[in-house]
Amino acid sequence: MANESDPASNQGESEGQDDDAGYTDVDQPTSPLRPSFPIVGIGASAGGLEAIEALFHGIPEGLGASFVLVQHLDPHHKSILAELVARFTPMPVVEAASGQSILPDHVYVIPPNRELALLNGALQLMAPTAPRHLRLSIDYFFRSLARDQGTGAVCIVLSGAGSDGTLGLRAVKGEGGAALVQSPESAAYDSMPGSAIATGLADAVLKPGEMGAWLEAYTRHLPAAGILTQVLSEPESSSDADKLFVLVRNRSGYDFSLYKEGTIGRRIERRIAVNRVDTLSEYLAILHDHPAELDRLWKDFLISVTQFFRNRKSMTALEAKAIPGLLSNHTGTEPLRVWVPGCSTGEEAYTLAMLLHDHFDRSGARRHLQIFATDIDDDALQIGRLGVYPSSVAADVPAHFLRRYFIKHPQGFEMAKSLRSSIVFARHDITRDPPFSRIDLISCRNLLIYMQSALQERVLDTLSYALRATGILFLGSSESIGKFAHLYETVDRRARIFRRLGVDARAYRPVAIFPRRLQSDGGGASPLELDAGEGELERLTRSTLLKEHTPVCVVVDERHQVLYIHGRSGAYLEPASGRASMNVLRMAREGLRAELASALREVARTQQIRRIERLRTRSEDGRERRVSLTVRPLPADLPKPGAFMILFEDGGPVDAQDSAVSPQDAEEIGDSDRVYQLEQELVENRENLQNANEELETSNEELQSTIEELQSSNEELMTSQEELSSINEELHTVNVELEDKIRQLEATTDDLENLLMSTELGTIFLDVDLKVRRFTPAACRVINLIPADVGRPIEHIVHKLEYEGLVADTERVLNTLEPRTLEVRSRDGVWYSLRITVYRTGNNAVAGVVLNFIDRTEHVMAEQRFKQLLERLPDATILTNGQGEIVQVNQLAEDLFGYAAGTMTGRPIEDLIPDDIREQHRQQRRAYYRAPNARPMGRPGLSLIGVRRDGSTFSADIAIGPIPSASGSLYVATVRAAKEQTLVRAAQSDPPGHRC
Repeated sequence: MANESDPASNQGESEGQDDDAGYTDVDQPTSPLRPSFPIVGIGASAGGLEAIEALFHGIPEGLGASFVLVQHLDPHHKSILAELVARFTPMPVVEAASGQSILPDHVYVIPPNRELALLNGALQLMAPTAPRHLRLSIDYFFRSLARDQGTGAVCIVLSGAGSDGTLGLRAVKGEGGAALVQSPESAAYDSMPGSAIATGLADAVLKPGEMGAWLEAYTRHLPAAGILTQVLSEPESSSDADKLFVLVRNRSGYDFSLYKEGTIGRRIERRIAVNRVDTLSEYLAILHDHPAELDRLWKDFLISVTQFFRNRKSMTALEAKAIPGLLSNHTGTEPLRVWVPGCSTGEEAYTLAMLLHDHFDRSGARRHLQIFATDIDDDALQIGRLGVYPSSVAADVPAHFLRRYFIKHPQGFEMAKSLRSSIVFARHDITRDPPFSRIDLISCRNLLIYMQSALQERVLDTLSYALRATGILFLGSSESIGKFAHLYETVDRRARIFRRLGVDARAYRPVAIFPRRLQSDGGGASPLELDAGEGELERLTRSTLLKEHTPVCVVVDERHQVLYIHGRSGAYLEPASGRASMNVLRMAREGLRAELASALREVARTQQIRRIERLRTRSEDGRERRVSLTVRPLPADLPKPGAFMILFEDGGPVDAQDSAVSPQDAEEIGDSDRVYQLEQELVENRENLQNANEELETSNEELQSTIEELQSSNEELMTSQEELSSINEELHTVNVELEDKIRQLEATTDDLENLLMSTELGTIFLDVDLKVRRFTPAACRVINLIPADVGRPIEHIVHKLEYEGLVADTERVLNTLEPRTLEVRSRDGVWYSLRITVYRTGNNAVAGVVLNFIDRTEHVMAEQRFKQLLERLPDATILTNGQGEIVQVNQLAEDLFGYAAGTMTGRPIEDLIPDDIREQHRQQRRAYYRAPNARPMGRPGLSLIGVRRDGSTFSADIAIGPIPSASGSLYVATVRAAKEQTLVRAAQSDPPGHRC
């Protein structure tokens, strides 16, 4: 199916189209303002300058295409990219300006700190709105190029880091454009080319120097815009198109002939150009000889243009107006079932899963979600099953959903397991496969717009059958429900959201065989295109002709049961007496039964028309009439195979001449006729007996075969019963294990609850939106929390801290994933150590943050008292750790040794010792640490020397001693200059008034 994967872009998605407008065709004619030459968008990033040089050196002169270069530039510096590119090509190279018209054989370069877009072939500069690390300038331009130019768009992805350009390449291909990618081995950075190649949509993977020749061949063979659309829509010139669809159907198993000519034609035109031929007939020859090209062609029909939260306004309307009502009407005992036909690579399915899970969390509703995401493209389904998307999707996803449901992955982002487990990806053709049933929500967006009316009606019939009463149908903004409006009520007209009414849809029917072109024999408009007046006139005309000129007709099945009667059949058929029966042989009047039975048997055997004339039957008034009988088989492709049509034609009353004979002649004629009739009946009875005998023999063989099959089936059932018994045992074992696990979880939960209630540690758990999930009672001493605050944002709750950066620091930890620890003080004088860490789930997904408040008031007060005590000591005091590093000093020590405040901490103690004895002091210190005791340093007669910051020395008296600590011993040294000590002693020994 060409559009199971949404094979075109957003083109034509008008917001305000009426629902009763019927089925919408969005294939619009080319705008007269669009250029008639290809526009080539070039995306490059890190290492791209070398690739750009090679690319432009390989482009031939006079190619006739225009080039727009988009590269990641520093937003704060003037760019010289235009001057550099001008050295590589003789074409004029200019920096893009807003409103500038695109000219062929010109190069336009994006300026710094701007996004670039196209509107009717003119450049438009846009101010960037996303943060710098989330700007995807290449994707932005490629998408704009695709919408504006359609099949005239070409995109090239060159060297660069990241995945910018991948989503834009999808958009270009969706509109029927072409895509080239630099070969990874020739790229300085292969992340961007690798991501683009992984889509499987690149027309060619080449070195930059080879791309010019490819572009020249492509532009030379590109058909005129819309030429194939005209061929596909004109029956007299459609033989090649029909052959193409037959080849594709034989190869892929899917029929694309009922998709709109514009959608299919654009893709065929592009493949013609890629294969460097000029006509459809030449391309057919390639398809005959190269099955791989057939695969590429039908894969091109499936090109998807999809994204997360596509058409944000419609998604918002669905979330606000449809989902709440959907949940309120849902009982909750069954899963909430969602179907996304044409899901492509799964973005739409994951978007709905995020919206529904988010609504479940906010409303407190407990629902089991089951999403069926279907498509016919196995490659796209595989991407959806993996759930890994390029990092560039971050630009399409709201920040809170990105944090909650996306996990960093080497290739970009991986969907959370909670979403992936809700979605089933399966191959399904919505145009012919039976639908799902009891669906609560169907999102079928931008699928119908690529189908012709007959196929649109078939798909809508299927969707209507699948929906429950009050179920929601979500269509694209250019789609409507047309003639099915009586089955729905409108929830939001602009967003195309409809609610299924509680009335029965038409019963689901097997898919019909649609002709590729629905048209009348005279070449006029198709029946679906006739207006109401013409249709009514045609119906009346046919009805009158059937009544006046068509013989009595009876349709019977292979068992001769009447299925349908046309006309007044009383002259030929009458109800048989006894038990009611619709067998035509029992209902046939006298004179018709034997010939009718013989004719039915012969037609069943030969499948040829049998006609019998001049039969006689007696009508209701007792008169004899002549009757002609015709039996013909009905076509085998009808819904009831093996049926027969019986035509009765009245031949008028029996002539008077046949009745006016003498009694003797009448008796002879009667005897002769009687003998002849008996002989005929005898022959027929013999044939009937022979046929009955053959049928009985056949039936006997079939019964014998059936008995053998039943015996075999019985053996299989016995085996299946044994397997089921084994499975039942396994399930019982698993159930016991699960019950044990549940008991363990209950015990663990009880332990956790008691731990949280009894701990003195203040802990608050926040989700990714910084809303309170759980807290301990001790946390209430810091933040004014009550049980009703669960679910409220932390910024809405008053706290007691002299600290205004709580929310900002929490958001920083959530964004950087790096823990943060700091000291904070409450307004009542309590000191806390606040540690902010990331909350991770079992699969390492980020689910929020954890705030821990540890009361450190006693430690802080003790430290303050110790520091005050240290400052009040009369001597210079130094504390060192077990490695000989200074950890704390008082001001007297800083003054004595000549260091500025705070500069002694962290230095080795040997910095205060003369150079010539530092090694000796280090050895003595280590020996002292092994058996420390409080004592003076040195010995009598030995002078201890200290070194000041300026290098001068002084004699000192030093006492040392250990201070035990839980984290390791500290060592204290008190230092007093020897000269100061002598002066103090002299002052104490001399009489008052005397000085040394």
